[in-house]
Amino acid sequence: MEVLKHSDYITHIDNKEDLVYLKTKHFPVNIRLFKTSPEYKAIILQQCDYLETLVLTQMDGYKKPHGMSSANAGLSFNIIAICENRGKFNERAKIMINPIVTKLFGEKERSLSNCGSLTLKEPIEIYRYSCITVEYYNKRGEFKVDSFTRETGSMTIQHEIDHNNGVLITDLK
Repeated sequence: MEVLKHSDYITHIDNKEDLVYLKTKHFPVNIRLFKTSPEYKAIILQQCDYLETLVLTQMDGYKKPHGMSSANAGLSFNIIAICENRGKFNERAKIMINPIVTKLFGEKERSLSNCGSLTLKEPIEIYRYSCITVEYYNKRGEFKVDSFTRETGSMTIQHEIDHNNGVLITDLK
C-alpha cells in the first residue's frame, strides 16, 4: 500500500493559503448541470475520484481517514467521501454530493475527535448526535436519503459536512 505525504494532499490550518478552503462554505454542485453537461459532470466526477483516493489511502503521520471533505482536499465543491468498512476486505468509499443533515436523533454522544487539517496533541472532546438522516446525491446524480448510526459513520459525516461549511472541530469546543 502506498503511503502519501500528508502535507502534500491535505489542507492544513498552519498554511495561510489553505485557510480559504478550511474557513469558507463550499459551493453546492449544480445538479441540473451535472445531469445535462458532460463537461461539468466530468469535472465533478474527477473531484469525487480524488476524494475516493484520499479517503482510502494511508498517509504518513496520520491514521487512515474515516472521511474526507472537499475542504480537506483543497477543492471548492460540497462533496464528501466516507470510508465504509474501514480496514476490512470490502472497504470502499461512499461519495456524497451536496450532503445535508435533515434529521438528528438518538442521544448526543461524546466523541474524541481529531482532524488531519489541524495539529492537535490530543483529540478534542466533541458531542454529536449518534443517529442522523442525510440527503445527498450519488455519483450517478441520484437523490438519496439515508440514515446513519455511530457505527455506520454518523459522527464522521457530521464532521465532514462541518468542514465544507467552514467549521473546524476547534470551533465546536
